[in-house]
Amino acid sequence: LYWAFFSAIKNEYGALHFLVSKGASPFPSEIERLCRVRPSTFEVVSEPPHCARRARRPVHHFSLLGIPLCQSALVKPLPSVVAPVRTGVRNEDDAKNEFDVDIIDDPDEYDKLNFCEKMVPCFSNGETGRKRSSPDAVRWFRKAAEQGLPEAMCGLAACYAEGRGIEQSYSEAVKLFRRAAEAGHLKGKSCLGTCYAMGQGVERNVSEAFRLFREAADLGLAEAICNVGVCYFKGIGVNVSVKDALYYFRRAADKDDMQARCNLGVCYYYGVGVEQSYAKAVNFFKQGVEQEHGQSLCYLGLCHFAGTGVKKKSASEGLRLVRLSADHENPEGLYHLGFGLWEGKHMRKSLVKAVELIRKAADRGSAEAHAMLAWLYLSGDGVKQSDSNALKHNRIAAEYGCADGQCVLGSRLLEGEGIEKNAKEAVRLFRLACQQGSPEGMYRLGYCYLTGLGVRPNRMKGFRLYEISAKRNNRNGQFALGTLYLHDAPGGKNEAEAARLFQLAADNGVGLAKLQLGKMLLEGTGVVQSLQKGVQMVKAACDCNEVEAFYQLGLMYFSGIGVRKSYIEALKHFSRGADAGHQMSLMKVGEIYEKGLGVQQNQAKALECYQHAAGCRPSANTPLLTSEEKAPNKDDLLE
Repeated sequence: LYWAFFSAIKNEYGALHFLVSKGASPFPSEIERLCRVRPSTFEVVSEPPHCARRARRPVHHFSLLGIPLCQSALVKPLPSVVAPVRTGVRNEDDAKNEFDVDIIDDPDEYDKLNFCEKMVPCFSNGETGRKRSSPDAVRWFRKAAEQGLPEAMCGLAACYAEGRGIEQSYSEAVKLFRRAAEAGHLKGKSCLGTCYAMGQGVERNVSEAFRLFREAADLGLAEAICNVGVCYFKGIGVNVSVKDALYYFRRAADKDDMQARCNLGVCYYYGVGVEQSYAKAVNFFKQGVEQEHGQSLCYLGLCHFAGTGVKKKSASEGLRLVRLSADHENPEGLYHLGFGLWEGKHMRKSLVKAVELIRKAADRGSAEAHAMLAWLYLSGDGVKQSDSNALKHNRIAAEYGCADGQCVLGSRLLEGEGIEKNAKEAVRLFRLACQQGSPEGMYRLGYCYLTGLGVRPNRMKGFRLYEISAKRNNRNGQFALGTLYLHDAPGGKNEAEAARLFQLAADNGVGLAKLQLGKMLLEGTGVVQSLQKGVQMVKAACDCNEVEAFYQLGLMYFSGIGVRKSYIEALKHFSRGADAGHQMSLMKVGEIYEKGLGVQQNQAKALECYQHAAGCRPSANTPLLTSEEKAPNKDDLLE
């Protein structure tokens, strides 16, 4: 620092950059004090002894874990080079912090997929730990950049991208990254490639992004090697190849790139391209935690939440690590903390704080955060309902490689929800999600093979995809496979297996699975008959607001099956189904009023119900009912 202070006064650009890297703020008064203390320090020093080992400073962080194929052309800001640092380790005693999070530690209830299914491989920026910040960073970076130092150009570009100490401008950031790249600076090439990959300050061009990553990687830059792996993993500018992705992740990891190690951890966690091993995944995450790598902190925290690969499941330890990741302003840490606040399972629920953190994560490039925002806009949960905003965020998540975003956008393309129908594009998106090991993608692609939407029908492929999805604990896959076994599986009906799968899906919260299992228990189909358990399952389906369940429970009270016969109770449940437009519920309400069953006879009310039922579209879930229940019989229509 003695040499650097002295040389900085003489505008020696290497010293300027060195000071910024160290987070120092040189002033003439400090120089004078140092000269008085050790004047001999400044005698004839042509080159500082530490010049060759300058600290590697991150320019910005890109997370492909955060790139589940993001949605549209939403621009995502580059993570900062000079993010403010908070010291110390958080614990339960300082819950009243920046995020004001209250811990609710109940590890036995937590499903590992609630958090961990959101992990994905991400772009690297060479980050090795905490980032430093200085109020004078922009001034010193600019001064050194004006003298032609490529590293300073990258540092100043990151400040522009983040809007730290200067007005945010992606276009200025791209200009500086381009200047650094043209000067042969490898990090400048990698950062410029990321701008092209994300469409930040320049038109999105994934081919150019891959070319820049490859050039820097061929010259040995660890973060560029990792980014090439991410491109292969996500299919960005190149065909998807998990094998090639793992090759580049390992090469970068051997060069101590923390993001590459984190990405390898994700692959081992899900068994993508390698044999699944929670222990190996946690080991990779721990290596990053030792260097205070933001994303590794987040993912190790998720493992503690799930109790996978760690000695003891602990929501408090998981929350501590996720919050620490958020303190590093890591997009994944911000997203998962926001998700936890939205869910309210281990933290006190707060929609306002949740939306704020999820937006911040999306602004910093988390594709998963974009996918979550799309869902929030679609449901109007915590934000004003907006189909257009939902679609916009869906596109961004899908374009950046988010498997969830790909699945949702693909489903909208199949249904034509706010977008022109395109089954082939939907199938393409589902395939991309499958290549990332997404169980939901497998379920949706299996549906396309079974129905022939966007692809040539193939029942065996569809059945096989349902099987894999169900084995990976996807509740939609479990329910769909159970339905096949109940009605028309390629190997024939298997009612016992169907009941087992419905039970798994019901345990995962699928209302229709609870209804179907309840009906099987009532009838003794594939399971030991139990009227009591059957009634409990149907009521549980009603708690999930399943319209078919309202009708089924109404029938049970109407006929006295498993419950005490009561027309009043039957009318109550039929009315709930009728309010949702369920055709058969409307017919039953009409019958009760027409015949005066438990209520005063009212022909006008009955006629109104029949008229509404006549104009109703049969429920999409009608096939779950028995053949007698599928439509009104002749006598009903005559009445």
